Parts: sequence; C-alpha cells; structure tokens
Amino acid sequence: MVRSNIIEEKFAKPAIGAIVERVINGKKHIIIQERWKEKGNETNGQYELPAGKIREYESAMIL
Repeated sequence: MVRSNIIEEKFAKPAIGAIVERVINGKKHIIIQERWKEKGNETNGQYELPAGKIREYESAMIL
C-alpha cells in the first residue's frame, strides 16, 4: 500500500462585505439590511451589513 503525504487544501468561497456610509444634513448614516431568506428560520428579521458571495463573472473592484 502506497501512502501519499499530500494534504488536500480547501479554499474558502470568495465573499465581500462593506460598510457604506453617507452624510445627510450633517448626520452620518450607514446602510444595513434586514435578513430574510427562505430557509433563514431564526436568523430572519435580524439586521446585517450588505455582503455576499462573489460569482466567477463578478468583480470586487469599485470603478
């Protein structure tokens, strides 16, 4: 029996998130979203920062 010393490396899925802020009438605001997913169960209704997976045809670059 031949044993291999190669370890399979697993990569995380690329994702991106952001804190988007804007000043309106001298007050700072940030964008948040309410979580609501079909299988979200106990996490539905919670607030979160905008984020998501990056698909192979998408770019994380801001132009």
